[in-house]
Amino acid sequence: MKDRNLVASWNQQYDVAGAGSLKTEWRDGADTVSVACYENYVPPAVEAEIASLYGSLYSSLPLLREYGAIDGKVSTCVMARNGATEAIFLFRVQSSVLTVLNEGMPVDAAQMRNFARFIFARYPTVSVLRLHSVQWQAASALAYPHQRYRCLENIVLTLPDSAQAYHASLGKNTRRNLKRYGERLLRDFPDYAYTVKEGSAVDEADVRAVIALNVARMASKNKTSAYDAAETERLVRLARECGLVGVGRIGSRVVAGAISFRTGDNFALSVLAHDPAWNDYSLGILCAYHIICDCIERGGREFHFLWGRYDYKFILLARERQLEKVILYRSWLQMLLHIDIFIRNEVDAMRLRGTEWLQHLAKKETFAARFGLRVLNGLRTAKRLLKH
Repeated sequence: MKDRNLVASWNQQYDVAGAGSLKTEWRDGADTVSVACYENYVPPAVEAEIASLYGSLYSSLPLLREYGAIDGKVSTCVMARNGATEAIFLFRVQSSVLTVLNEGMPVDAAQMRNFARFIFARYPTVSVLRLHSVQWQAASALAYPHQRYRCLENIVLTLPDSAQAYHASLGKNTRRNLKRYGERLLRDFPDYAYTVKEGSAVDEADVRAVIALNVARMASKNKTSAYDAAETERLVRLARECGLVGVGRIGSRVVAGAISFRTGDNFALSVLAHDPAWNDYSLGILCAYHIICDCIERGGREFHFLWGRYDYKFILLARERQLEKVILYRSWLQMLLHIDIFIRNEVDAMRLRGTEWLQHLAKKETFAARFGLRVLNGLRTAKRLLKH
C-alpha cells in the first residue's frame, strides 16, 4: 500500500470500529515516519498486506493462526516512510516485555529505532523489546542498549522468470545429473509420475504420505521426526489453505514428495522426503527441482528452503541469509534490571555458537572431529531424554 494519507487509508480499508488505536507521525531527517497502532486488534486486511510486504511464511497469518500465536491480546503496528508501508509488527505485551510475533522478515536499524521510540513512548511499563529470527539489516547504530546473535539461517533461492531460465542457470554437472536421474527412473519404472496440486485441491492423503516418508526416514537414522500427530494435522490444514504439494508415485505408491507454502510471491519448503528404497534414483533432489519449477510457473519470486545447510540446496543455487534474535532495552538501567533476560540470551548465543563449532568439526576426519561429533550426539540424546 503506497498511500500518502496512510492513517486515513488504513481506517477506510481496515475496519477499526471499536478497536483502540493510535496514529502519529514525526520527522526522521528528510523523511516523514507514520505509525498506526491498533491495540489488541489485528485488522482483517493485515493478512494480505503482511504477505505482500514480507513474503515470509513465519510472518503469515495462516501459520500464526494455526499455531495459536495470535490468539488473545495481539496488537498491530504499521509503520510507513513518506506514505509507503515499510514495516508491520504483530506484538504482545506481557508485563515489561514486548514480543514481536512475526518472524523471518527484514528489519533495518531505522525501522527498529523508530519502532522502539514509538513503543517506549506509548507503553511506559515496557522496558524490553524482543524479536525472534529476523533478517537484521542494520547499517547504523540503534541508540538503545541491545543484544543480537545469529539464531537460524534461511537458505533462499531467487527465482528467475521461467523454469527454462532456471534450468539453464544450474551448473553443467547438475543439469547432467538431473537428466540422468530422471531418465534412469523412467527407464526402470515407466509408471513413475509426478503431480502437483495447490490450495484446496491438495489431497490430504498425499500430505500424510509425504510426512510418513519423513518419519520413516528419520527413524531409519535413529532420529525422531518433528512431525507428530498434532504437527501433521496442522500441515494438512495449512496445505489446503496455502500449500503447493508435489508428489512422485510409482504406480499407486507415493515414493517422494515436497510440501511447500505460498506467502505473497514467495514459497517456503516445509517437508521434502523420499522412500529410502529409491535412494539410488536421487528422488529427493529430483522432487526439490520439480517443486521449484512449479513455483516459478506460478510467478514465485523466491523459494525459501528455510534452515539446514544441506548440500542439495546450494547445488540448486540457493544462498544463505542469516536470521538473528534481537533484544532491545529501554536503557542501560533496564538492561541491568532485566539481568535474567540478558544472561539467558548470552547463554543461548554461546550454546548456538558451540553447536555450530561442533557441527563444523564433525565434517572433518580428525580425532577432534570424532570427539566433537560424539559430544554433539550426546547433547542431542540428553535433550530428547529431558523432553520425556
